[in-house]
Amino acid sequence: MAAEHSNHAYPDTLLHIGGAWCTTGRAQTVVNPATEETIGQVALADERDLEEAVQAARRGFAAWRKTSAFVRT
Repeated sequence: MAAEHSNHAYPDTLLHIGGAWCTTGRAQTVVNPATEETIGQVALADERDLEEAVQAARRGFAAWRKTSAFVRT
């Protein structure tokens, strides 16, 4: 998912946690090495984002493991 405000050639990215796109307030600039032009931003996760992602994955796994293999495919 790209941030809608970007004017870059490479879409700015967000984190996807628990089924929702999230902003973090922190980003790493993506630079084209041939031109040294800024082409986008990549969201950086911090410890809080990681903990939210782990908890969301645990919740998802709890439901997923009760689903038969035939339904999962």
